[in-house]
Order: sequence, then C-alpha cells, then structure tokens
Amino acid sequence: MPRATGAMPAPRWDRLLRTAAQEFAEQGYQQASLNRIITRAGLSKSSFYHYVASKEALFDAVLAEFTPPLLAAIAPPDPEQLTQDYWAQLAATVRRLIAAGRTDPTFHHLGRMWYLPGPSPDTVTVSTAGTDPTDSTRANATVGFDSWLRRTLEIGRAIGAVRDDLPVELQTRMLRTVIQIFDEWWLNHQPDVSIATDAVLDDLADAQFATVRRLVGTTI
Repeated sequence: MPRATGAMPAPRWDRLLRTAAQEFAEQGYQQASLNRIITRAGLSKSSFYHYVASKEALFDAVLAEFTPPLLAAIAPPDPEQLTQDYWAQLAATVRRLIAAGRTDPTFHHLGRMWYLPGPSPDTVTVSTAGTDPTDSTRANATVGFDSWLRRTLEIGRAIGAVRDDLPVELQTRMLRTVIQIFDEWWLNHQPDVSIATDAVLDDLADAQFATVRRLVGTTI
C-alpha cells in the first residue's frame, strides 16, 4: 500500500507525487533517487516512510494518482458507442490527449513512466511494460488499454470502418506497436514539442492519426 497510516495532507501528497513523477521520468526507476525526491518535496525521511513503504510503492502511487485524471481528460469513447462517425470520434480523442499533455507537465512525466523499465528490471522492459505483477497499476491499465483497442477495432470492422483482411489479434498487436512508437516519439522530443505552436502540433498529430487510419482503415 502506498500510505502506511492515516493520510498525508493533500497539498503535500500532491507535491510529493509530482516531484516523484519528474524524477522517475527523467532518471528512470533504477536511477531515481528517493533522497532527492524527499528533499525536493520538502519532507523528512521519517515523514516520507510513515506514508510510503518503498520506492516501488511510490512509483505505483504516482501511476495510481494521475492515471484517472489523465483518462478523464482524454475521455476515450466507449467502443460500443462508436458508429459511422468512428474515425472522427477517435481523432477527437487524439486531440484531447495532445491537449492534456500541454495542460499538465505531470501527464508528460506519466507518459514516460509507462514506457520506462519499472520496479522489476529483469522482467519489465519497454516491450513488456506492465506485465510484472508487482507493477499493479501499470499492469491493470495496460490490460485495459489492450482490451479497449481490440474492441474498438472489432466495432470498426463490424461497421466497415476498419479493414478485416487481417486477424483482429494481429491487427491489435500491430496497431498497439505503432501507437507506442508515436507515443515514444512525442515523449522523447518534448523540448521541441514544448516550443512548437499549437497549429504545428495539431498538424503533426493529424498526420500521425492519418497514418494509423491508412494502416487499418477501409477509406481515408
């Protein structure tokens, strides 16, 4: 459990988790320093360990705290509600994702944490992130995303918006890989992205989305 007894006052808890998110994103899990996080968050070690058992627990707490508001900002559509405006709804989802990253830098740090090796370096890599059972929040979210993506493709195939000449399982894995490549590009080019105009970023997001649509869509 992230917290031992009681609850840290909300402003201090928020500062701790945002500080930790930046440290994990910039240094990676293995190189991240708890001492540096504690100092920058303005806590004592005794206070920190009263609420957080370990670096692993802190890593998971960051993901658990900020994943729900990120998902709320993105508002991915229910696949069952996707109809003939299938691609328009998905394009709007991508736009909301880009906007969320501009609004809160912690969402950017969170994105990097999804793809960096986590608490178990022998089993968690960029390609298997979220599969380690100790990495519970990331594992659950990864499974949830895969299920959402597959069902989204199944609905698209059923209404004729997505091609059906490949098995849906293969199509899901292929598209997940492409999405990860795009995600990592955005995350790794943040200095360039942060100074780009909204119009430039929107054009880039539209081009990437068009690439996905050409890959699996029936028309464009």
